[in-house]
Amino acid sequence: VEGSMNGVNQRIYFPIQNSKRATFALDMSLKVLTFYEKLLHLKYPLRKMYSLAVNDFKAGAMENLGMVTYRDIRLMCDEHKSTLDIKQHVALVIAHEFSHQWFGNMVTMDWWSDIWLNEGFAAFMEFVGGDHVHPEYHLWDTFYFETHRAMQRDASAETHQIVLKVEDPTDVRA
Repeated sequence: VEGSMNGVNQRIYFPIQNSKRATFALDMSLKVLTFYEKLLHLKYPLRKMYSLAVNDFKAGAMENLGMVTYRDIRLMCDEHKSTLDIKQHVALVIAHEFSHQWFGNMVTMDWWSDIWLNEGFAAFMEFVGGDHVHPEYHLWDTFYFETHRAMQRDASAETHQIVLKVEDPTDVRA
């Protein structure tokens, strides 16, 4: 499926049997990209933005300038049949990955040791963008629970420091 808004052509590539489940992703993608342009006063630099649904994509989702690759369940949902929880999750993932077009691609940290800056800001922006497009999902109500869960993980004995020493690209782990 494809559409265009503000001069940016967007396409959702997906397994052939899922065209109805790609419509939600396209609508969210068109609206959140336009919202970020207006919010940040910075035009998206390309004339295209593609999203690709892949079965069992290990990372869940990964942004690149001009294309985001998703595990199919993180991108695809049926606007009429999917549960609110699934629609909230898909909206947040799309908003998160699209925010990386600005925070991670156009503006990026000096080295991998500071990856937390990109991820931390995208984790916040997913709620800003997601709520703007779908205020009826009450995403800010879930923000508290998400941040509380993060603080619990951070307080555990298994946590690690925010800035990790990275000397070589092979030191980076998902």
